[in-house]
Amino acid sequence: MHESVILERLVATTSDHPSWFVLRQAVRQKQAVHLAVMVEPFLSYILEGKKSVESRFSKNAIAPFHQIESGDLVLLKLTGGPVVACFTADNVEFVVLDDEERGRLQQHYTTAICADSDFWEARQDKRYATLVGVRDVQILDPTPVAKSDRRGWVVLQERRTSYQADQLTLL
Repeated sequence: MHESVILERLVATTSDHPSWFVLRQAVRQKQAVHLAVMVEPFLSYILEGKKSVESRFSKNAIAPFHQIESGDLVLLKLTGGPVVACFTADNVEFVVLDDEERGRLQQHYTTAICADSDFWEARQDKRYATLVGVRDVQILDPTPVAKSDRRGWVVLQERRTSYQADQLTLL
């Protein structure tokens, strides 16, 4: 399903949920909106405040690599379940991984991302990492989302700037 359709349906189905005001506001203000699919226990760690950095590792330079910025809204969807929370992206770091960078991330971010040795071992073959600071976590009324592909991160709405064509006026 196309990202804009997912976003439109989320906005429509949550219009009577006060906790979802944050999404309607982000859409209205042309703020970037992301959907992060989460597995347990990492979703709970964010909700409990134990996990202060969300990390994504990949073999290819895919979202959210170079597609998220501080201030973006990130919706949290449980794998196979509903969207249950959101947070605002804080500091963001993009890393092209080699042994040195992998070691630096492990040394500096293990606690913040709630990682253990199995976590790091499972990411030895990855080439890219995105680290997103988590702030202003908000629990939302659980809402299903019609997403059937296997992507773990989806950009639902890109940030709009004054330079984008849909906002230019030709003389």
